[in-house]
Amino acid sequence: MRHLKKGKGLNKVACQIFLIVVCLACSLGAIVYAQDLQAGRDALKARDCKTAETNLLPLAEAGNAEAQYYMGRVVACFDHNARAKAFTWYLQAAENGFAEAQLAVGQNLQGGYAGPKDPEKARMWVEKAAGQGLASAEFELALAYKSKRPDGFIPETERDTTKALEWMTRAADHNMRSYGYFLAQIYETGISPPDYAKAFQLYLQAAEQGAQQSKCKVVEFYTEGKGTLANATQAFYWNKSIVKAGREDKYPFSWGCLQKAEFEVARAIYEGKGTPKNEKEGFFQLVMLAGGRSPLAETWIENQALNQDIDPGLGFAASWKLRVMYRDLYGGYKFENLCDESSPPSRKISTDKNYFLGICYEYGIVANPDIEKAIEFYSRAAKNAADKESAAVAQKKLGDFYLNGEGVKKDTSEAFSWYSQAAEYDFYLAQYAAGTMLEVGMGVSRNSQAALDWYQKAARPFEKGKDKLLRPKKGYARAQYALGRLYEQGGGGPKDGTRAREWYQKAADQGFALAKEALGR
Repeated sequence: MRHLKKGKGLNKVACQIFLIVVCLACSLGAIVYAQDLQAGRDALKARDCKTAETNLLPLAEAGNAEAQYYMGRVVACFDHNARAKAFTWYLQAAENGFAEAQLAVGQNLQGGYAGPKDPEKARMWVEKAAGQGLASAEFELALAYKSKRPDGFIPETERDTTKALEWMTRAADHNMRSYGYFLAQIYETGISPPDYAKAFQLYLQAAEQGAQQSKCKVVEFYTEGKGTLANATQAFYWNKSIVKAGREDKYPFSWGCLQKAEFEVARAIYEGKGTPKNEKEGFFQLVMLAGGRSPLAETWIENQALNQDIDPGLGFAASWKLRVMYRDLYGGYKFENLCDESSPPSRKISTDKNYFLGICYEYGIVANPDIEKAIEFYSRAAKNAADKESAAVAQKKLGDFYLNGEGVKKDTSEAFSWYSQAAEYDFYLAQYAAGTMLEVGMGVSRNSQAALDWYQKAARPFEKGKDKLLRPKKGYARAQYALGRLYEQGGGGPKDGTRAREWYQKAADQGFALAKEALGR
């Protein structure tokens, strides 16, 4: 009897050991299983089709639904056109309950990618995937319910904004960053009356999770006071967020949205709107954007300079060389190189490096601004007759410094001297500045006739093939206005109302406000 009990005890222990071994084997198998699946997914992501197939095919053949779905993608990895073969794997995975595969089957049936279109079955499979809480399938259903396309898998008689809103809400609840924007759009433009407050809250939620499109809408709503109170500080914050993410290529973004955000950030700094005012920094950023990157910035600079809202010596103008620099930077040359005194000049940029160093120190591109150092390098560039374009702009800048007493003792005679040199190089801004000083007798004896001569040179339009320095295509509006005024008042000769009106009209045609006023007198 004792032997029998002892034998039963040994059998019980043996069974327990056997169960433990089986459980360990299953656990180890599951771990290996999961590792192979992950390795297959990683390889597929890296476009390593062969390694992905090696890891996923045994699992798929053993009936693993997720592996079957990814095998469909492996087929597409090898041959994008092998849709029928890929569909076979998707269908197996879908029948085994894998939600992503169910959506893929529905999309294939709807688009007819792997055979004839079948809207009814497409709807069935998408609804199965959505029923499992797959956000992308819920999104697909929402689009189908609000679609205006005649070939959608939801019949036109069943399409309903309320249903679309219901499914889009589910999608956004599962993935706000991806689908919050689309849900907000329904509240903004898809229902009547619109619910701007609800739309704003949804855009904001999605934006806070990094959705770039939603950030753009948040800026719009804060700027216009739409669905929320207008708030320049918040608009500036979100514009900066767009610029930062866009430049880092962190998230997908709309090029138009990024362009506008860059422009609005620079303009806000210039105007002190939502951030401390810094005209010089804001203007420099606008100039850099105007180098072919932002039509908004180019138009702003031209309009501001035209209507006397900014100093033309800083504006429209000296920006010319900065535009060249910005364009060439896309070739790989960096600010740090341009602003490094010890680095050799770039082969891509023919401009005198002293000119760039002057810009670097004036605007503090990679260090704090240093006007005295800027003047030192502008002075070197101003003497380089081999690069007349850089020399002329540098001479004009030096004239500005002496005229305003910035970095040097104020000296109007020295300012006129520099303006005159730049004017001789045919730089229209220097011609205008020299004309102004001659007209009023600042730093030089008053001479209305000489002033009129310089104004005429600055006012003439750009002539292709003749002009080596940039000038406005239709002539410099300020100089045209000044000519009109001199002819009206008889400065530099007899009064001439006809010629005065002609010059006023040229300036007015370019939008120059004072010229328009003169014509209305």
